[in-house]
Order: sequence, then structure tokens, then C-alpha cells
Amino acid sequence: MTDQQLLSLVEQHGTPLFVYDTDAMVARAEAVYAAFLGEVEVHYATKANAAPEVLRALQPHVAGADVTSVGALRGALEAGFVGAAVQYTSPGKSPEDLEAALKQCATVVLGCVDEAADLVAAATRLGLASADIPTLVRVNPLERIHAFRSPTGGVPSPFGIPEEELDEALPRLSALGLVPRGLHVHRGSQCTSATAFSRHVDATLTLAERLHVEHGLPLHINLGGGLGVAPSGSKELPLESLGRRCARSLRAFRAAHPSATFAIEPGRYLVAEFGTLALRVLRRRTARGTTFLVLDAGIDAFLFASERMRHGPPPPMRVLHSDATETTASTAGSEATRVTIVGPACTGEDTLVRDAELSASPGDVLLVEHAGAYAAGASVRGFLGRDPVREVPLTGAISRS
Repeated sequence: MTDQQLLSLVEQHGTPLFVYDTDAMVARAEAVYAAFLGEVEVHYATKANAAPEVLRALQPHVAGADVTSVGALRGALEAGFVGAAVQYTSPGKSPEDLEAALKQCATVVLGCVDEAADLVAAATRLGLASADIPTLVRVNPLERIHAFRSPTGGVPSPFGIPEEELDEALPRLSALGLVPRGLHVHRGSQCTSATAFSRHVDATLTLAERLHVEHGLPLHINLGGGLGVAPSGSKELPLESLGRRCARSLRAFRAAHPSATFAIEPGRYLVAEFGTLALRVLRRRTARGTTFLVLDAGIDAFLFASERMRHGPPPPMRVLHSDATETTASTAGSEATRVTIVGPACTGEDTLVRDAELSASPGDVLLVEHAGAYAAGASVRGFLGRDPVREVPLTGAISRS
């Protein structure tokens, strides 16, 4: 997106404002399909960004949506996802959640036997046969692969049945009348190593084959998400080489097991780099030798960009000067000084970055880039009575105000 497009939207909608390049998000989804040589279905993990326009833009270009709440389920349905293409994944599904998923014929990802029993009870209340419920078995694998920087597998976690308990758990699912359609292994998030992700794929295929042979588990294999977005200045995920490497393993597996199907469910990787948060500089002041830029939003808009919550360097930032006819980069020029950037909340936690080198004055617009994932929908809502931040695509508009 160009600076002129951003300025036009800021003039129209004001700040704080998220702007999403949905065309770029669609292109990234198509790039994942192409990299894996068509061997996987691509599902979108909506927790990364469930803005309605984002969901509507991606829906025609992905095979399904992963949701983790009834609200997220409703959003996916409104965007055009239907039935078993909607996958309900959460370690804490209430009876009401399970009934909502059953009423929409969504695929329920089972993380423990107790949850399976609750699902069967919900189906009985609705007059549904257990064998007809689309389910996957989520597995917490034994091996931790450390390149997944935020692990959910290979560690103690509430996500999935531990691999070492499967031989006991799968017969109990069968005794409940459930007929799972395959397995789901999400090993973690933020992996930018092709070698590590390929190792995850190969280990999951080995597990799937064993469960198929020993327990008759069908071979629909959801490989989870985890494709990582590299922090600024770090080595990016080599998508094409990763995809080709995984595709060779998947094709070899399908040659031995023709019924096998595969899915992958990126979230952050599809959207993170294609969002920009526009914030207005309200005040510039110096206190005890530190110069502060006070913005019109902070943790209420982008919690995970704050210094306390993020892992690694801050997202890229630059300034659109209010008195300039042409926009300029924030980090260049002799006027740049060291500043600490804070939001308007009455807490020291509302700090984005300290000692940033940039030039900005009241009235300027600070652009926080790589703001397409875990931003508006993952931030502090209603703190100190602040209104929800506005969100718009490059064309059309949505608002959460």
C-alpha cells in the first residue's frame, strides 16, 4: 500500500486506524498453495485476524477456517465458510460451544477424552448420531522442535492428547461411538526454519501411519500452523524451498496410502506483514532527560507491539509528517532524535518502544507496520473507557467503533 493511500484513509476515518492490504493477504495464501505444489489444503487460522473484511477476502482462496470460539465461528460463517470446512479448535469448549459447532456441522478438534464425552452428550441432546460428527484428534507430540519459538507440542500443555496416551485414548473415543476423520498436530508457532518444519511434517506422517495401521485412524492429516514471520532484520522463512521439501514427503506418503489428504492452517503468516496501524502524535514532551511521544492509542490497539508483550525487536515504524507535501521515512535525516513512544493509557505498560530514533511532532502520523496479526482483535478492549480501534481494508470499510 502506498503512503498516499494511507493518508487518504486517515483523512477519511481518522486515527487510530488499522489498514489491511487484503489483496496481499490473498496473494500470500496463493503463494502457500503454490509452494506446496498443491499437496495441501490451506486453511486460515482466524485467531490471527478475524476482521470481517479479512475473512471475506480470504474465504474464496482457502479451503477452510480454524476458529476457537462461538464468536469466531459466527464470523467465519458470516464470511462464507460452511460446514466441516470450519474447524473448531480450543482446549476449553463448553457444552454450549459444542452444541453451536454441532448445529453448524463444523469439524470439532478433540483435545482430550473428557471433551469427546461432552461432545457425544451434546450430540445426544440434539438428536445427532455420534458416528456422523466430523472430528479430528489433536495430538501433543512427544518431540519438541525448538525452532517453533512458541511451542504447544512436545511440552506440557492443554493442547491435545499426549502422544504416549493415544493407544489408550483412541479406543475410548471408539467406545463413545465417535469415528474421527484424522489427526491434527500443531507443534507450535513462529517457525522460520525449513529444516525444522520439514522435520515436523515427516514426524507427523510417521505418527499418522502408525495410528492408521494400529487403530484404523483415517489419513486426513492436518499439519497445523506455525509458518513463521521473521522479526525485522532476521532471515525470512524460505517458503518455496520449504514447500518443495514437504511436497516430496507428502507425495511419497500418498503413493503408499492413496486415501491420504493433507491440510495446513497458517494464520499470522498470511496476514501479519500486510497491516499498518496509523496513530496520531498528540504530544511531544521531555521529562528528566527523556523525550516522549504520546500517541492516541497504544496497548488498546496493538497490545503485542508493546515492549512488555512482544518477543524480539519492535515492528517497523515510520512517520508521515503533517506539514510535508511528500511523506518521509522516520529513521532518516538530521532531525531524528531518541524518543520513547507511549500510548495514552494511565499506565507505564503502555509503552511501545524506548530510544527510537525518529523525527516526529504533534499532528504527525506514526505508522506501525507488520500490524496485520494479533493486533486489534488481541488487544485491551474498553480499558479506561477507550473506544475500539477502527479497521479498514484498502477498498470498502469495516468499523469496530
